[in-house]
Amino acid sequence: MANPSAFSERESFVLCDSRQRGFPISYASAGFQKLFGYDEKECLGTQCGALVGYPSILTQGLPCLSKEAAAAGLTVAEAVESLEFITSQAGKLALKVSACEADEFVGPMLLVNRRKSGELFVCEMGLQRKQHPELGWDYSVGFQRDVSNEVPVSSLLQAAAKRSQEDCARLVDKVPDMEGPIRTANADAHLHEAAARMWRDSAAREMDNINKPSKKSKSRRGAKSLASLSTFAS
Repeated sequence: MANPSAFSERESFVLCDSRQRGFPISYASAGFQKLFGYDEKECLGTQCGALVGYPSILTQGLPCLSKEAAAAGLTVAEAVESLEFITSQAGKLALKVSACEADEFVGPMLLVNRRKSGELFVCEMGLQRKQHPELGWDYSVGFQRDVSNEVPVSSLLQAAAKRSQEDCARLVDKVPDMEGPIRTANADAHLHEAAARMWRDSAAREMDNINKPSKKSKSRRGAKSLASLSTFAS
């Protein structure tokens, strides 16, 4: 059997904690880290959009967006509106996965994402709902792939500027199949292993928070210790 870790090296994907607001990243594959340029510590606990998506572009990527807007024949304001349309479509896609059957793949769709270096690129995204075979718990996976060679950023911005789902869908037809490589026994083995690790780490953090004394209890214990010391010394 192939080494499951090879899948993480090759494919870009994240597991997110659906119980928390904004779906913060709980696991980022080595492929994701290479694709976007962030290390694991920078990824964990961060919302994917805030790290690489629309919010990140607005706060840190406007100079690059300005260049892409010019190439697309758009103003920066129009390019921002295109990003808003693309992001709204991605949000609708994310809602679909929660109602899917296990192993059902949703997507793909195209996004404009930002690397840590500042470079913008067209990212193909797909979502899949999984169920752990032993634990029985459901989880969702987000997959990413750079398809800028097939679809330039300017082309996607132009299509989105028309607010046309059909035009954006036609661009998806230009990119290679995304679903095939992730529907393998090796992929399942690694995803289930990563999900189990995510849950173990989450449980450990929750136990740490439960066992961690509050500042108030610390101060009470400190006062009690000082009182005991004073009594002992008197």
